[in-house]
Amino acid sequence: MFTEGEVSKRSYEKAEKFRRDQAALLKYAEEEGRKEGEKIGKEKGIKAMIAVMKELGVDKVTTIDKIMVHFALELNAAKWYVETNW
Repeated sequence: MFTEGEVSKRSYEKAEKFRRDQAALLKYAEEEGRKEGEKIGKEKGIKAMIAVMKELGVDKVTTIDKIMVHFALELNAAKWYVETNW
């Protein structure tokens, strides 16, 4: 049987691992989109990044934010790309 402190510690460690895993997934999706963009052009790169982020289970809002930053798009353009290619 675990003590209350051990249970709390394990819960905290589990939550931290989840946050690290999510951050790693986002970083991976961003890098893949950037690499594809360099190879195939901006529009196809945006579409590739959306596909990777969708496949990894990243939500639309986060995907829109990342596309705006990495491809210097305005909000409406980023929303359009995500909605069109989701």
